[in-house]
Amino acid sequence: MIVVFLLAVIAGTPAAGQILDVCTTCHTNATCDNKPNSSGKVCNCKYGFVGNGRTYCQDKDECQIGASKICGQHTQCHNTYGSYYCTCLSGYSPTNYMATFIPNDGTYCQDIDECKITGLCGQGGWCRNLEGSFECACLLGYQIHNGAEPFHPHRDKASCKVVDCGQPAPVEDTVLLSVTGTTYGNVATYVCDEGFIWASGDNTSVCGANGLWRGPTVVCEEALCGSPPISESTGLVWNGSTAPGSTVLYFCKKGFFNKGGHNVSVCNENGQWTPPALSCQEILCGDPPILPNTEQVWNGSSTPGSTVTYYCKIGFYHSEGNNMSLCTNNASWTKPNISCKEINCQEPISKPHSKVLWDGTFHIGSVAHYQCYEGYHTRSLKNYSVCGENGLWEDTDLWCEEIRCGPPLILPHTNLLWDHTSRPGSVVLYECMDGYYLESGNNISVCSLSGKWGEISVKCQAKCGPVPFLANSEVVWHNRSVVIHRCMDGYHIWKGSNISVCGSSGVWQKATLRCRDIDECRITGLCGEGGWCRNLEGSFECTCQLGYQVHNGAEPFHPQRDKASCKVVDCGQLAPVEDTVLLSVTGTTYGNVATYVCDEGFIWASGDNTSVCGANGLWRGPTAVCEEINCQQPISKPHSKVLWDGTFHIGSVAHYQCDEGYHTRSLKNYSVCGENGLWEDTDLWCEEISCGPPLILPHTNLLWDHTSRPGSVVLYECMDGYYLESGNNISVCSLSGKWGEISVKCQAKCGPVPFLANSEVVWHNRSVVIYRCMDGYHIWKGSNISVCGSSGVWQKATLRCRVIKPPINHLYVVNEKCVHWKAEKYEEDTEAYKVTYIGTRNYQRSFRDKRKQFLNSKADQLAVCLNLLPATNYNISITALSARFTASITTNTSLPVPPVPVVYYREFETPVPTLRLHRSANTLDPISLYQVFVLPVEEIMVFDCSFPGRPEPISKNKLSGGYITAQILVRHVGTEVNFTVGDGIHYGGFYNAPLENGRNYYIILRAVSQWNTAIKSSCVLWAKIKGTSYVLRVSSLAAASVGLVALAIFSGYSCIWYGRYRVETLCTPQTKLINCLIQRNTTYTTI
Repeated sequence: MIVVFLLAVIAGTPAAGQILDVCTTCHTNATCDNKPNSSGKVCNCKYGFVGNGRTYCQDKDECQIGASKICGQHTQCHNTYGSYYCTCLSGYSPTNYMATFIPNDGTYCQDIDECKITGLCGQGGWCRNLEGSFECACLLGYQIHNGAEPFHPHRDKASCKVVDCGQPAPVEDTVLLSVTGTTYGNVATYVCDEGFIWASGDNTSVCGANGLWRGPTVVCEEALCGSPPISESTGLVWNGSTAPGSTVLYFCKKGFFNKGGHNVSVCNENGQWTPPALSCQEILCGDPPILPNTEQVWNGSSTPGSTVTYYCKIGFYHSEGNNMSLCTNNASWTKPNISCKEINCQEPISKPHSKVLWDGTFHIGSVAHYQCYEGYHTRSLKNYSVCGENGLWEDTDLWCEEIRCGPPLILPHTNLLWDHTSRPGSVVLYECMDGYYLESGNNISVCSLSGKWGEISVKCQAKCGPVPFLANSEVVWHNRSVVIHRCMDGYHIWKGSNISVCGSSGVWQKATLRCRDIDECRITGLCGEGGWCRNLEGSFECTCQLGYQVHNGAEPFHPQRDKASCKVVDCGQLAPVEDTVLLSVTGTTYGNVATYVCDEGFIWASGDNTSVCGANGLWRGPTAVCEEINCQQPISKPHSKVLWDGTFHIGSVAHYQCDEGYHTRSLKNYSVCGENGLWEDTDLWCEEISCGPPLILPHTNLLWDHTSRPGSVVLYECMDGYYLESGNNISVCSLSGKWGEISVKCQAKCGPVPFLANSEVVWHNRSVVIYRCMDGYHIWKGSNISVCGSSGVWQKATLRCRVIKPPINHLYVVNEKCVHWKAEKYEEDTEAYKVTYIGTRNYQRSFRDKRKQFLNSKADQLAVCLNLLPATNYNISITALSARFTASITTNTSLPVPPVPVVYYREFETPVPTLRLHRSANTLDPISLYQVFVLPVEEIMVFDCSFPGRPEPISKNKLSGGYITAQILVRHVGTEVNFTVGDGIHYGGFYNAPLENGRNYYIILRAVSQWNTAIKSSCVLWAKIKGTSYVLRVSSLAAASVGLVALAIFSGYSCIWYGRYRVETLCTPQTKLINCLIQRNTTYTTI
């Protein structure tokens, strides 16, 4: 070997005088680089190789340091020539979803949730994901078969099988009606057997998850009908039996009669009585009889036994007879014979100077009116009397007084003729004096019943001679002084006055009236409706217009002289016209028009369709000719057929349908026979259906005859190098003009499925492969899907699987304070942790200490120190937030010695002293109770602060008089406590006995903490009661938790503390031995 090596060295040395080219000597797996000091070149092996760079560069096995160190958790490391790659273990997948990876990009293996794959656990199986794996259990209604739960379907033979309850068992008194099945959740339905009815319970049975039928709870009872139905109008004959087949006979009760119907009810098999059809109607007497001059008292009932009482109306009295009527069973009322006679008031009372106005009746309510005689008038408010119910006329205060008119009125130029009486009827006559005449007015005045003279209007004028004459006029009225003229008939006033007046001089002032002929025809309606007027000199005459005829006379006529008039011509009702219908008529008198239309199914061929009422009283027309409508054959359309019922009348419809292979291009596909006898035109246009060229799909060839009419077929085939992965490869041209849906998918053929380390194939076809990590591995990083590319090469999955380890393990607590754990993660990753801890105390139910802390760290060994409270049960949970993993641990903190109580020390000379204790309101110390000790000062006493109950003397002569005088639970203690020694009251079961006079005592307060079986305590000197100097020795042994207080008594000395004093050194574990020498006004402590 040495020789060979030397030869190789000699062979590699250049000959003398040659310059060595270092780069030509570099190994094929090396690079030639400049030296750092620029003194030349040097050969260095490439990354992934080790060696001298010239003679050899061998592959470096990166995986030899361990997969977890170079690739991370749940991985396998694969060395390659000059490099390496990582894969995830089974049950894990890489975060970059690639089949292989190098962890320098942060890729790691994470757990695969296999439960996302539907049906992984089989029918009825429920999947639960595990770190790096999964397990299966059976759903409700399924049970494990060939194994136990949980199970792994790839590892075990177990599977879930649906629960089968078998055939349902028979149930007493029931029949199985139906059953939906015998597996879990199916239902069996029962009905009661014949002769039984469903009384209660559920009539269904359900197959349960335990494989047993649950139910039914139905209770079927024998079908008994119970009591038969009853009604108010019927009675029944029944033997009391309620079994099926029993019968009941019904009859009408008294007061009712049988109207018909079946009167038997039968108990049927359903436990029900058949309803009887018997109809019983109540016997009714109707309304009671009406008797003259009577009223009735009746409650409206007309049933047998009902009664009516009669009484006389007002104005009548009960003379004789029975006034009661009874409704009998034969539906009639008994007739009463009551007699009511009218009450009579006799003649009315007479009154002076008056007469009675009366109808001559004497019955109640008759009225007699009184009227004063002529010449008298009434002086009362009431002038009548009424016949009362007592048969007497009412009294009236009527008083008639004579009427007087007094002296009459005096008028000018008149003389009075009068008998000088002024009673009603007296008359005064007025006469004009000589040379005057009575021109106007009433010249007689009469005294009236009202006591006043009648109105007088006498006017005396001087005399003028004969009345003046006016042409074409006549005198309407005149007296000696005034003449009123008017135009004669047929003339009217043209101008001037129509009054002539006799002047005071006795000469007429003549009227200026001028009269002209009147054209009466200007007066509308003078000749009446339908009349025509013709004016004449001083008169007129009438004739009838066209459409009118004279009535009660002849033409011409004068309406004021004759009875004739014009009456409209009326043609009467219209006669029917063949094949027509009367559409409208404006009336039946002259000139009115009736309009006809052709009847349904006919068309107007010729003539006039109106009829007019003529002046002769006859209808003229119509001349319309209506012919029946016929539309003949429907119009044909290209490429279509007619769907038609063969009728031609109006409203007939012909539907058009395009021939097969054609489709309509119009909105309307029908024609209607119209009223004009023609088929309506339709814009139907049938166009041949064409699907056009078929769809072109990638990587396919088409087999096609190049026709695109309905029924044409296209076959799709994959090109060479491709296979049909899925879909339908045949498309047919449909009648809708579209090619049938095609879903051909051609994939390239890529060869065998790619291999991934620590993984297994979940599912694959020729183009897609889905992987998952094997059991015990989880996905670290990478994709778990390999896809066959269009080029026929697999795009390999990058899945990397790592071994499963929990993110948090090796969890423990140190010194009741710090929690430690180990983190499983990738070295470069920073994990966020949440630490939650909850403390509870079973001796303090309201206590709850809940806190949390957060921590971010890349370290794999971590510790967090917590401020845990003493005497507490803690549950500590640590959660790795990104990994979503939680680990928990429980721990208990020990019970500490309670703090020495804060007291107000004093010395007393009273046997009933009151002592004070202060306690913080917010303290968390675990003190359970306080005990108060009374120690008589006699010789040397040894006090043990740690004993649990009443103090035990160590020797007979020591502590013989010491005792617990009170025990106070901490829940009864406030912030300030005042306690009186010797008050004679029990505290916590201990008697606070009065102190003896003349003796010296020490009062000691002990604080006790108790948790489960552990007890810790501390003591403090609280007070001294009347004494001299003593020596107090206190000792405590920490390991045994025993505290001793030794009291040595020396006469002549006393120890006094003023104000608030806290003893910090009594009974603490750090104290070895404390001698407290108490001298007069002096205190010091030595250790």
